[in-house]
Amino acid sequence: MGFGTVIRLPSLGAWALFALGFLLGCAGSGGSRPGPASPKQVATLENVRPEDRALLLSAQTLIDTGRFVEAIAALESLVPANPECARLVLLLRRSVSELPPEQRGKAEARLFQLFTRLEREQRQEAHRSANLAFGSALFAPHPDKELDWLRLATGRSDRHYYALTKLAERRWRNGELNRSRGLLERALSLQRNLAEAWLILAAVEQDSGKTKSAARYYRSYLDLRPLDRDVTLRYVRLLLHDLERPAQAEPVLLSLEKADPGNLEVGLDIAAMRWLEGDTASAEAKYREMLERHPDDLRVLVNLGNLYYAALDKPAKALQVYRYLSKLPTEARLATIGEQLLFVPERIRRLEKQLGDKAPAPPKTWRDLL
Repeated sequence: MGFGTVIRLPSLGAWALFALGFLLGCAGSGGSRPGPASPKQVATLENVRPEDRALLLSAQTLIDTGRFVEAIAALESLVPANPECARLVLLLRRSVSELPPEQRGKAEARLFQLFTRLEREQRQEAHRSANLAFGSALFAPHPDKELDWLRLATGRSDRHYYALTKLAERRWRNGELNRSRGLLERALSLQRNLAEAWLILAAVEQDSGKTKSAARYYRSYLDLRPLDRDVTLRYVRLLLHDLERPAQAEPVLLSLEKADPGNLEVGLDIAAMRWLEGDTASAEAKYREMLERHPDDLRVLVNLGNLYYAALDKPAKALQVYRYLSKLPTEARLATIGEQLLFVPERIRRLEKQLGDKAPAPPKTWRDLL
């Protein structure tokens, strides 16, 4: 069916999740999978010393209220006495990422020096060295340095599930899908609640063409992060466009629509879902609704034109949409629907020949398409 021409958004964008928050909330290589991390191991990565917990709580309050400079100062003071605490590293990375660019660079350089110095001093203690190397990686001034420090961190401890996850993300971005998968499986065998590991694993599987397992892993991520709207949409698109499971996607999409009526991305996916279900009349109604709400969005136009052309057998309406689309600025069309430009001119010629004298006058505004 013509459904395959529906415009989709890019898959996973720039991965900044380590910079936005620690992975669990408050609570090498792949190799063989270990058993789950022990409560002691988890406590070491997630907690500071009892006497430092009040200051950590205060720092988290400062982050929540947007006082990032003060939060960084408090967290930085805790690092020397808590060298194995990954939670401190992640909170620092999150806080520094929120600074203005001119302050961010200075803070990153200072913290890189702090973590590298402490790592040299603690090199005889494997777990401390691993976490301090992880901190060095997150503040490294260059991607190559980041990779070197991540290798050191996972080499010093193959049970540091945050370092394993971050190294897996680097492997994934380099196209090393099998190596990334092995690292992620190891990290998740240590800590099942590692949300970002599930997310990267879903992307790895999707890039490998394993869409069924990708859907499972997106679902695992969303079980931990149910409010992540962007990933929910990604999961829905996988169900619709790759697996063609509209019944499974429908309750998720309708819930998103209820929370944000008129949302363009959700509206496009609901229209695509109705098209896939064979309810082309409802698909047309939704695309027309989105056109009225978002008349300048080119994805609405091209999908509506494709629906008229491929599914509804309404050549005059398809011609009008394609004509209007072809008159829009080339730069905008290339940026949004580049690959669709290849067939639009040919379809216009074909439709004009088919309709002959019955072809309508070219549209002047988007309202002529309704």
